[in-house]
Amino acid sequence: MKKEKKLTITDLAKKMEDGFKASDSKFDELAKTIDDLASATADGFLRVDMRFDHVDNEFKLIRSEISVGFREIKDEIKRLDQRIDKLLKMTNEDISSLVDELNSIKLRIKKLELKNSH
Repeated sequence: MKKEKKLTITDLAKKMEDGFKASDSKFDELAKTIDDLASATADGFLRVDMRFDHVDNEFKLIRSEISVGFREIKDEIKRLDQRIDKLLKMTNEDISSLVDELNSIKLRIKKLELKNSH
């Protein structure tokens, strides 16, 4: 016959203590895993925020460069407009002078015609 092993309260307490230690160890591992996951998630969000900040800064820089470019174009158009106005004024003065000269020549021709006709 086999000898039956009797379980004593001390043996039962030891087994329960071992079981609790194993459970505690698993809970500690799970807590560490959760902490690692939380830390990785926080780092991920931080990196995403940094990328958004970088993109936002690039957009601000581009917007600023475009604004400066538009101002430069506006200033150049203003300068060209003033130059065209000046050239038109000079052209009008030249045309007026030519018209005056043409009228003077016509008057001289008339005088010569009159003089030759007599």
